[in-house]
Amino acid sequence: MNEPRQRSIGASARGGARSSILAQMTVQVGSALATIALARLLAPDEFGVIALAQSLVGAASLLGLSGITASIVTSAADVERKAATYFWVGLLAGLGMGGAIAVASPQLVAALGQPGAAPYVMVLAVTVPLSLTTLVPQALLQRRLQFNRMNSVTVVGAVVYFVLEVLLALLGLGAWAVIWGQVAGAGASLIVSLALARWIPRHRPRFAEVREDVALVSSMGLNSVFGYLGKNADYWVVSRVMGPAQLGVYYIAYVLPSIVRVRISGIFRQVMLPILAGIEQFEDQASAWRRATLSSFALALPAMFGIAAVAAPLIKLLFGAQWSGAADPMRLVTLAGVTDLAIHAVSTMAIARKRLIFRATLLVGMRALLVAVGALVAAWAFRSLMAVALAVLVASLITLLVQEFTVARPLGIGVRTLGRDLFGILVVCGVMFGGVHLVINTLTPGLPPVLQLAAGVATGIVLYLSVGWVVARRAVRESGAQLARLARGK
Repeated sequence: MNEPRQRSIGASARGGARSSILAQMTVQVGSALATIALARLLAPDEFGVIALAQSLVGAASLLGLSGITASIVTSAADVERKAATYFWVGLLAGLGMGGAIAVASPQLVAALGQPGAAPYVMVLAVTVPLSLTTLVPQALLQRRLQFNRMNSVTVVGAVVYFVLEVLLALLGLGAWAVIWGQVAGAGASLIVSLALARWIPRHRPRFAEVREDVALVSSMGLNSVFGYLGKNADYWVVSRVMGPAQLGVYYIAYVLPSIVRVRISGIFRQVMLPILAGIEQFEDQASAWRRATLSSFALALPAMFGIAAVAAPLIKLLFGAQWSGAADPMRLVTLAGVTDLAIHAVSTMAIARKRLIFRATLLVGMRALLVAVGALVAAWAFRSLMAVALAVLVASLITLLVQEFTVARPLGIGVRTLGRDLFGILVVCGVMFGGVHLVINTLTPGLPPVLQLAAGVATGIVLYLSVGWVVARRAVRESGAQLARLARGK
């Protein structure tokens, strides 16, 4: 790759990533603060109702149409008519799927052991057509590399959601506060995305415009279905076997690591998909993917290993001692999230190159099956959230191993292309996790949670920098330089 083009690609990626990180940090802080407030305002069984309603309705927002974004972003043709067609298809499909979820909600929630959740699911189904139609203007912004505008939509929708749910919870609406907040946030996102994209659908739907995308959209839709099942199968098992209160605890165990993983993997795909799709030569693609992947790992792995290490005092401090049972499951779920980051990075390259997409989809399906079966066996046999979380971790590790041989290496981006840098970061993070865990459990057990957390964070920083300088000096130095450039957006 010639130097000017390399700098141009790097600058585009860092500028987009900087904008996305700032937006996601805003969303993450808001989500954490809202969750902390709700944890003190709502009971565990209300959290269980919310988790079940969101997991059911989330499926309808994904089924069959998640390939819209990839299709618009990677299209080589004029996308105006295609975007209009996808908008109307998304609206009609959203109304149909949202209506079907609402009608079937009594039977669905009864089958999952929470018959009282049906009204919540019915109202939350309103978000399905709103979410599907928002995909189109968001994809247009992503295609144009207008990441600032795209991220503004994310921030506005999230702020509306978080502020409204907390206000309504303070007014005593219970679980309804979260439901109405999410509906309002979805509506705000659609309105703002259309305004910032300066776009409305001016054409009637013409299916010839999207016929070439059938394979991509169907594969991506199936991928989202499998991903949704893999994400929620453990929720459903816990709900059915162990009840809403335990589901509430499991939700707390999942929420913080999920925030970090979803934000970073989302930023990676949001920024790198249009950039990788616009690079013609494979060598340039692979080089850009490798640098972006290592940079995201350098940011994500210390954060996620750190969360796992300080899980106990972190939960006590943020959510209260009544949620202490979430600490051990959180550690395992966080480590599972690390493997999911790698899975997501490889699938992004497959989409950009339009190769092996269906194979990558089958792997997501395999993970969903492993999570469902493993969680069910763990819940029935041990009645333990720790056992369920371990099943999720094992499923993710198996999927990552299989992906290496069936997708990553055929694409030319196997783990060997990341080399010693990735191995060094993993070693440093492992040492950091062990050291922090030891300090918290043996040296500071009598301290208040805030002091335990402070001691753990300080230990983690010292270990990461010192061990990293000895074991993985090049990786730490390069990741630091990348992050410095990222902070400048250049």
